[in-house]
Amino acid sequence: MKHGKKLVLTVLTLSCAAWTALRPWGGPPPDLRDAPASGGAQYVASDDPNYWHVVNQKVLPGMRRDWKNYFSQARVGQVTDWAGGKLYRGSEGALFVDAGGEAIMLWSQSMDFNSLALNNRAIAAQWFRQYGFRPVGAPVNTRDGFSPDSFTRRISAYETAHPLIKWMVPIYNSLRPGGSRRWKNYTLIRAGNPGCLLIMDAAGEVNQLCVADDIRANMRGGYGGFLGDLADAVGGYQGG
Repeated sequence: MKHGKKLVLTVLTLSCAAWTALRPWGGPPPDLRDAPASGGAQYVASDDPNYWHVVNQKVLPGMRRDWKNYFSQARVGQVTDWAGGKLYRGSEGALFVDAGGEAIMLWSQSMDFNSLALNNRAIAAQWFRQYGFRPVGAPVNTRDGFSPDSFTRRISAYETAHPLIKWMVPIYNSLRPGGSRRWKNYTLIRAGNPGCLLIMDAAGEVNQLCVADDIRANMRGGYGGFLGDLADAVGGYQGG
């Protein structure tokens, strides 16, 4: 991820082609359709980090098969309604953004079902309803330390803020948490840390831009490629 600070969850760089409209291929494979939106997951208490394999041994083969099918069938760049949020297919996995704006990466080569379920309640609930998967361990509060309204409140920019910050603030305020919109060759998603946009370029690389970022320092510190391209798109501004 190329940005000024880390995300709350593991939203990492994707490499993918241009992003298309919602469900351009007629919907997800049958095995990934949304389960009925009712109920949550059942968590199992254990200090054994591998016990989840034992608890879920009957359902794991089907889960692995279904996700292998998804990654082989879904074209890079496709967006699917799933688990009450959006699943964005990338070349190395899929980015999931839930209805509240929490974001997490599902890697195609290393799907850790238990960690994903512990770090996102929407995913845990989906897999419990669909397969009976039970996460082992305590669910992670990825928003611990933030005020309850920090993810929903509007933000503002100082008069002396960098032009990129002044550009992103009204877009951020126009989106609900978890919402997205297209702008030129970018997909803009209000997700991750409060006051931040996930910005996906035409090549499918995801970066984070936050209202508190020091744009000039980040340009000097190695993030100039993404920020420079974005600045050109916004208005041709290049700042060192």
